Amino acid sequence: MDNVKKSNNSTPDQDGCSIIVNNVGLDKSGDPRSGGRSNASTDNELLNKAGFIFQSPSGILVEWMDLFEQWKEYYKEHKNPHVNARKYQHLYKWSRKQRKNRDYLSKTQVELLNEAGFVWHSTR
Repeated sequence: MDNVKKSNNSTPDQDGCSIIVNNVGLDKSGDPRSGGRSNASTDNELLNKAGFIFQSPSGILVEWMDLFEQWKEYYKEHKNPHVNARKYQHLYKWSRKQRKNRDYLSKTQVELLNEAGFVWHSTR
């Protein structure tokens, strides 16, 4: 497994294992034997299909960060931290989930939300 290496600075998963995947080496057909390179989006699509979980250097899931950035854009545009449930269902569900699971968020996630003006109580 040349493409997988142990990292000294990554966050262990639930089983206590930490791995970083690098130099996947797939061509556009997805054939690892060719030694060709695909573009990053193709690599990410293949890793997503395989169930790979992406994390930023801070250990926060990239998907969470993407939704956090979307929420910040929503807040900036609408001047309201409470997401419209009808028009922006995915962001509404995400923000609701943050409120419900606050005790399970990392300290960094809570700090990011607080700094961005996230409101922890629902208006409903």
